[in-house]
Amino acid sequence: MKNFLLILAFLTGLFSTSMAWADAEVNLVSAMSRVYSYRGLGGQEARFVIKVDNLAPNKTVNLYYQAHDGQWRDLLANYLGVAGDGREVWQASMTLCTVVDSWRCDEITATDLNFAVRVEANDQIFWDNNQQQNFHLGMNDGYMLAPNYQVLINDKGEIRCDTQMDRCDLSGGRILLQNLAPLKTVTLVYSLDDWQTTAQVSAEFIDTTGSHPLSRFTNPGVQGGELWRFSILGLPANADDLKYFVKYDFGGPVAVDNNYAQNYRLGIPDFPAVYLRGTHNDWNVESGYQSMQKFTNYAGDSYWQNTIEFSGHSPSERFKFDIDPVDNPWLWNYGDSDNDGRNWQGIAEPDGGDIKILGGPGYYRVSFYDDSHAYQVEKLSFGPFPAARTLVFIQAENPDDEPTFLRGGIDWGYSQTVRGVDCGASEAAKWDCAIPMRHRLGRDDPARSNDWYLDWHGAEDQQGEVIGSPMIWTTNDADFGKTIIDDGYGYTPLNLWGDNYWLLDAEVYCNGVAVVDELGQHWFELKSYNGDGLGWEGDIQQANTPYVSNNHFAQCGKTNVFKRNQNGALIYQLYP
Repeated sequence: MKNFLLILAFLTGLFSTSMAWADAEVNLVSAMSRVYSYRGLGGQEARFVIKVDNLAPNKTVNLYYQAHDGQWRDLLANYLGVAGDGREVWQASMTLCTVVDSWRCDEITATDLNFAVRVEANDQIFWDNNQQQNFHLGMNDGYMLAPNYQVLINDKGEIRCDTQMDRCDLSGGRILLQNLAPLKTVTLVYSLDDWQTTAQVSAEFIDTTGSHPLSRFTNPGVQGGELWRFSILGLPANADDLKYFVKYDFGGPVAVDNNYAQNYRLGIPDFPAVYLRGTHNDWNVESGYQSMQKFTNYAGDSYWQNTIEFSGHSPSERFKFDIDPVDNPWLWNYGDSDNDGRNWQGIAEPDGGDIKILGGPGYYRVSFYDDSHAYQVEKLSFGPFPAARTLVFIQAENPDDEPTFLRGGIDWGYSQTVRGVDCGASEAAKWDCAIPMRHRLGRDDPARSNDWYLDWHGAEDQQGEVIGSPMIWTTNDADFGKTIIDDGYGYTPLNLWGDNYWLLDAEVYCNGVAVVDELGQHWFELKSYNGDGLGWEGDIQQANTPYVSNNHFAQCGKTNVFKRNQNGALIYQLYP
C-alpha cells in the first residue's frame, strides 16, 4: 500500500498555545517541492528531512501541513538512521495531483505548502514551526535548506562493482547547499585507506533546464537551496570502505559537511550480484526471479534482500546464496554449516552448508550483508501466500518506442454489487480492488520493485514517474541480439507469436480479490495504458468471461495473450 499516511486533523487552531514553538528536540533540515508535467500527466512531489533527538524507542515524527482545501493534515515520516551527532534522521514524502484524472484523483490537490514538523514521545509533543511563522514552500520552489546549514550531503550515492573489470563506480551522490555566491567550488574529499591517503573530485551543479519534464525541478531553488551531483569512477574493487566529506568554498569561510567529524562512509560491495537458490525454487535460477536486490542503509552498509515463499512440503526447507549462477553456477556460493534451522541468523561462509529453515510454510524475507557476510531471515506470514506465476502478453505497436504499461484489478461496480466492497468509499478503499503482485523480472528497477499491485491508479509510492505496471517489449526472434534476461527486453522463448508483444511476468496473489468462477479459476481485469497520447486502450468485449466488462480478462497462473483494442484472448496453461 502507500508508504505515506494522511490523517485529517480537525483542530480549531493550528497549535495550542501551551505547546513549545521551536523545541531543540526536533528541527527541519531540508525540504523540496517540484511540479512535473508531461503529455497530460502531472503532479507535485514534495520531500522533507527532519532531525530529532532519540527521546524514546517509540516515537512518532510527523510533517503537519495545510492542504489545498485549507485543512491541516499529518504526514507520517519514516526513520532513516542516525547522523554523526547521534541524532536521528527521518524523512517524509508525498505526491499531489496537478491534473484531474478519474482513474487517479478526482480533484487537483497540488498546493503551496505551509507546514511545521513535530515529534511525539513519552506523552509529550515537540515542534519546529519556524518561530511561530510556519515554514512556507511554493509548489515549484525546488530545494530549501534550513538556515543553520550551509552545505549537506543530500544523498550518499550508490556503489556498483564489476568484478571482471576489477573496478567500482560511485554514482548518484547529491549535495545540497545554500546559494551564497554566484561563483563557488564544491569538492568531495575521500579516502580508501582510513585517511592514510586522500583524493578529491569536483562536484558539479545540476542544470535542469534541459532535463526531462518528468524529472525537472527549480535549481537553484527559490529559497536558495542548490543541488549539486558527484560521482567517483574507477574505484578498486578490493578496497574495504569509502569515506568522504564535502567542502564548499563560496568566497567566505569554507563550509564543510563531515557528518559531525565522523565523515560519511559507503561499504564497497564484495559481490556484483547475489541469487537465492533452494528448495523453494528447486535450486534453479529461472528468469532472474531469485536475484536479490541491492540496498545501502543510512550507515553506508551494502546489503542484499529478497522475499521467498516456502511451501513446507519439503521436510527441511533450505537455501544458499549463489553469486554467479548463470555463467559459473555454485563456483562462488555461501552457506552456513552451523545453522540447524532454528537460528535464522548467522555468518555465511564460502561453500558452507545449506541454510535450513524450520519455520513451516510461509513468506520469508532474506537479508545478506555484503561486508560482514551476515544474513538474517524474517518470517513475514504464517501460512503460504496463494501466489501463482502469471504471464500477460499484449501486442501493441507504439510510436517512437514509447513503453506500454498495464493497469487492472477488479471492476468497482462488480465489487460493490457482488462482493459488498465499495472500492470508491475512500482513498484507502480503492486498493481493495487491486491485485497484489511481485514482478519476476527487472527487480533492480524501482518501477518494478516498488510496484506492489496491479491497480487502476498509475504510479505507487517510490515507483517513479510511471503510469502503471511497466511491461517488457519482447520478440520471438532468437537472432534479435537482446534478451529479456540479460538486457531487459528482446527475445524470450515465452513469446511464440512475433514482435511487439509486451510482457508482464509476475507472481500474482489472487485469493481473496480475484473473481472465482464455477470451475475454481481465478480471473482479473486489465487494460494497457500508454503515456504517448494513446492513453487508455479502447473498450473491448471478450467472450467467456465471469461477467460483462469493457476490459480484458486474464486468469491467474496461466499465460494470457491479447492484442490492443481487440476482443480476442488466448489463455492456456503456463507449463503445457
